[in-house]
Amino acid sequence: MALTITSASSIADVKAAYLDNADYDLVGDVEKAQQFIVACRYLLIRLPKRSALGNKHTEEEWDPTVIERQMGEARRWLLANKPSYLNQSTTHFFTR
Repeated sequence: MALTITSASSIADVKAAYLDNADYDLVGDVEKAQQFIVACRYLLIRLPKRSALGNKHTEEEWDPTVIERQMGEARRWLLANKPSYLNQSTTHFFTR
């Protein structure tokens, strides 16, 4: 069962969801694409661009432009493979 990302999810959970769902296009899975997009959004919001891990002098660096590009690719793939996604992700303005 796929991990559902929430505001209470740890960074490790978000990274795992990002990696676990990165193959959405290869396996043709719409749900994985949606989960990948959510993981990208959370990474962009919550992840520092660079961090040091403990006293081991291990650094990790994430490029937000790569994540943004991957999220855009996933959204385009989702639009092509789930046409109803357009209706779900579009803001509608109504006038009187």
